[in-house]
Amino acid sequence: MSAHPGKKRVKKVYPKPATPNADLATGDRCVYCGKHLPAGERIYTPVIRTRRFPVCSEGCQTAVEKYVRADKRHKIGLYLTLLVCAVVILIAALNGQQSGIFYNIAILLAGIGFVLFPYPITSFETFQSCPVKKVTLICRVIGMAFVVFAVLLMVRGV
Repeated sequence: MSAHPGKKRVKKVYPKPATPNADLATGDRCVYCGKHLPAGERIYTPVIRTRRFPVCSEGCQTAVEKYVRADKRHKIGLYLTLLVCAVVILIAALNGQQSGIFYNIAILLAGIGFVLFPYPITSFETFQSCPVKKVTLICRVIGMAFVVFAVLLMVRGV
């Protein structure tokens, strides 16, 4: 126990270094397509939150900008869709249903959410290890698998 049980801990804030390239993310791959970047002059995205990320071409830069705009508009759509699915499954489970139409609808809805809103990443730093293009593809493949699975379950009447 601390000497002051009601006292809150003060959050430490560490200032960014005042260098001209402080907002440049390091990395040797394009955050959009994943290609290795040339060693010379690099192209960077506009500031995303507090950093700029390397891209291999102006086409990738434009694609990242488009992705970021769509991410800002539609990420909540994915999260709300998944929340609704979880609530539907929880309600069905609390009502004693082990399988049925509610589960199938929840799976179908989750699949549609991943296909329409492939924006699951909350930190843009992740794209340095798994590029935007790959994350979008993975989300859509998972979403289509959920949709196909849900339709098969509905056809079988499970």
